[in-house]
Amino acid sequence: MEVELINTLRASRDGRVSRKYVLDPLARLLGINPRKYKRWHQLKDAILNSDAYSRMLPSGRCENASDPVTLDLIDDIDPNMLFEWIQNGKRYAADIRSLYHMINLKGHVWLPWAIDTDSGVSFSFDCEGYIKRYDLKAQDGLVQKINEHADRVGVELTWANPANNIENGKYRFERHMESFDDNAHGSNSFGQYMYTDHIIRTIDDTSPWISSIYVVLTIEQIMIYFNRILPRHIRHTFKNMCHRQMISLNSVDHNTDMFNVVADFLTEYHDSFERDIAFGIMRYFVMTLGEIIQSEQDQRVQDTNLESHPLIDT
Repeated sequence: MEVELINTLRASRDGRVSRKYVLDPLARLLGINPRKYKRWHQLKDAILNSDAYSRMLPSGRCENASDPVTLDLIDDIDPNMLFEWIQNGKRYAADIRSLYHMINLKGHVWLPWAIDTDSGVSFSFDCEGYIKRYDLKAQDGLVQKINEHADRVGVELTWANPANNIENGKYRFERHMESFDDNAHGSNSFGQYMYTDHIIRTIDDTSPWISSIYVVLTIEQIMIYFNRILPRHIRHTFKNMCHRQMISLNSVDHNTDMFNVVADFLTEYHDSFERDIAFGIMRYFVMTLGEIIQSEQDQRVQDTNLESHPLIDT
């Protein structure tokens, strides 16, 4: 009853609402005496400004405040288009159009906010547990409910299919490397050379899921670094950009071209900031990605050596 009345009020936006059938009963449910307000718009304002009403809004009961794709506040989404679900004991909400397209066009199966509660590293250590917690398809009947809701409100698949993009991702990545310097292995701002061959080999030889973990760790590090040195007026833009990029990595599947993904990120940096700042971010991104990959490979070699030559107590 409360949710239905609140959704009716939310759907009205700035328009008039029935006092008899909506405002009066909702006010009583929220502990507000409707007789104190002679005019309907006064009662409406009292309801909208009450703490009880705020707690009943989607943002008051859900973990997230905005849609993962459009970044619209969930309180502003048309109630008919808002989809809520419980996962890992927490309630989330998103525009049904965002969820439907992520799942059916972009191959997205991961909880969009997984990066807020768990590091991508845990995927490599406990793949089965990670999937159980964050894979939408692992939640009993969830994807079916999403598709049924989308069908009920008439959502259609309208986004361009990323599979139609036939541009060679590796070529785009290599062109970015050339843009740093006349030398394809240009130096970064610290005068260190960025040898990208091992990055290319790793992305070539590793599953997209594992490569995406390296990229998530890279973005986490560049966020920390550039949050300290970027001019204040662009820090928020950069931080939001990084968050969107990490969320998009949840849609990676076995068909994803990770070269194109990385090239898209580098292109976004290039197009969003002044030249010196953009190239600084791009260089640091590639340098950090290379260091993370190299560190993981060194650790793998060390673990292999320990297995081959175990320590023997004497």
